[in-house]
Amino acid sequence: MPSMDEKGNEGRATMEAKYARSMRALNAQFATWVAQQNDKAPCTSWEEGVADYLRHAKKLAAHRRHLAAEEVDVEHGKSNKRNRVEEKGSEGEEGEEKTSFTAKCKVFFREEGEWATRGVGYLSLRTLTSDPSASRLVFRTEAGKVLLNARIYRGIKAKVQDKSVVMVLYVAEEGEGETGGQPQSKQTLVRFGKVELAKELQEAIEEHTPQ
Repeated sequence: MPSMDEKGNEGRATMEAKYARSMRALNAQFATWVAQQNDKAPCTSWEEGVADYLRHAKKLAAHRRHLAAEEVDVEHGKSNKRNRVEEKGSEGEEGEEKTSFTAKCKVFFREEGEWATRGVGYLSLRTLTSDPSASRLVFRTEAGKVLLNARIYRGIKAKVQDKSVVMVLYVAEEGEGETGGQPQSKQTLVRFGKVELAKELQEAIEEHTPQ
């Protein structure tokens, strides 16, 4: 019988293979389109088509990261239902959500003039399907513990600094999120392995900021 590690490796291999096939197909379509544009419109801007390609490529990458995060849950023996209960906001039953961004990162809070680490894990941006203006950031450690559950609020400013995103979030102290504790403003730094991920998070936050 395959071990849990062997099953996990098989799952990752399958996920990577699907991602590779999807990217290969997308790139082939884009290459064909570029050749056609070069013949038909060599002197006009291709900005719209390029933006469409980048949009699809980002969706594929985000889906890949989301599946990787779910795989971590399985490896730690946590079902999606359990995670939803653990990450429920203070407003009560959250309803169905969609995830528009997920990536591995390290989170810091500014405390007494210094950046204090909160751990390594996965940060997700989730939005209620019934209310597109209700989005939140959830940070879960690799062990499955939720350390950050903060709403995206009107006026939030997410600034990219190299491979990091710096912003002010309203975070309940540990143990207070489910018992009515008042969230406190925290200067927060999210550090990724690539600057591209920092820019993706910034764009996702801007896209989901209430007007």
